[in-house]
Amino acid sequence: MKILADCDAMPRPLKEVLLKVAEREKVETLFVAAQCLRLPESAYVRAIGAGGAFNGADDWIVEHIDRGDLVVTADIPLADRALGVGAEVLGIRGDFFTPGNIKNAMAMRELMEELRSTGEAGGGPPPFSERQRVAFMDALNRFLQKKGGVVKKTLGIGAIALGVLLGGCSSGPEKTVFVPDDGRLAHDSRIPAGRVWKDPSAAMSKYDKILIADVRTDLRLEQSWAEHNGVRALMGKEDADLKELAAYMKETFSKAVRTGPCRMTLVDKPAPGTVRLELAIVKVVANKPLIETGTTAAAAVLRPITLCLIPVKSVLAHETDSPLSAYIAIEGKVVDAETGKVLVLFAANSHEKGAILDVNKLVSPYANVREIIDRWGKQLVEVINKRPLETGAKMENGQPGKHDYSLIHL
Repeated sequence: MKILADCDAMPRPLKEVLLKVAEREKVETLFVAAQCLRLPESAYVRAIGAGGAFNGADDWIVEHIDRGDLVVTADIPLADRALGVGAEVLGIRGDFFTPGNIKNAMAMRELMEELRSTGEAGGGPPPFSERQRVAFMDALNRFLQKKGGVVKKTLGIGAIALGVLLGGCSSGPEKTVFVPDDGRLAHDSRIPAGRVWKDPSAAMSKYDKILIADVRTDLRLEQSWAEHNGVRALMGKEDADLKELAAYMKETFSKAVRTGPCRMTLVDKPAPGTVRLELAIVKVVANKPLIETGTTAAAAVLRPITLCLIPVKSVLAHETDSPLSAYIAIEGKVVDAETGKVLVLFAANSHEKGAILDVNKLVSPYANVREIIDRWGKQLVEVINKRPLETGAKMENGQPGKHDYSLIHL
């Protein structure tokens, strides 16, 4: 097995990662570009100058792939060609291209080109970040481990940095990054779905006021392919979107308590008998990453056309990694606002598919996510009033078929 790195548009930090990995793992690594790169002397790395012909570096890489080789590239058409001849392909942000997602990636690329041509999207993707460098390093290490490499179980500074940057998360829906990942969270038959832990000694009936803290957005679960390659992320708008959704969530939950009827009173400062609800949005996918909001008629025409490029079978098989599915995951704590004692921990998520021809959904990339938040606001009041973990009262299960998980369980 060898690594072929497409270096024409590769960030310098990733070249440095590949050089270190080549030496550490003693794996042949070829750095391919139009002109030969200057590399340190090594028995394991080699610079290849493919010439200035159009797609010259891409053609050289494809011609020299052996089945099972790893190609590192940001070039989606090259990724498609490499997959076709038996390579595995790692993107520069740490996400693997696969036969199951490459068609979506190609469609995304075409859409972005069209949006730029109409002026709706300017420039390229956001600057390469340290978080992405560490995510790439972790993905590369995992790949080499899978291939039987000699990557140590303890991955050193890189793995420690990843744990810090990603809040200690790893793949899989059962992990948490805001609430302690210590095994206390569990599914409970008294609630319809989600995972929860409640302090057995806590009597929620003695609390009659609730303070809702600002919703956090700084802790994230490992990103899926759809999140890495969504239009909002590629346009550098993901952080602003998250902050807007966090503000919307706080206001929605606050309004639900205010308008009730709710046995708790909404307050803005701690007082006797007050719980504080602390929330974090840890994952979110817009309802249609391939169909984005816009203002021009040309873009409006492009969106349904672009949708035709999506392989529907792949979409339906992986709903939370789907360009047709809205998805949001949150974690939270309910604490005594005066003492800080943790009373309840919970993790919840929900997804639902968008209607392909729903024009209202087309003009807002997070319309379905907002609908989920709206339902959670109503459920918040219901669990406050019913206290299912204490009373055993039956909770309604959101909207059937929506995979809607109850929010918190007081």
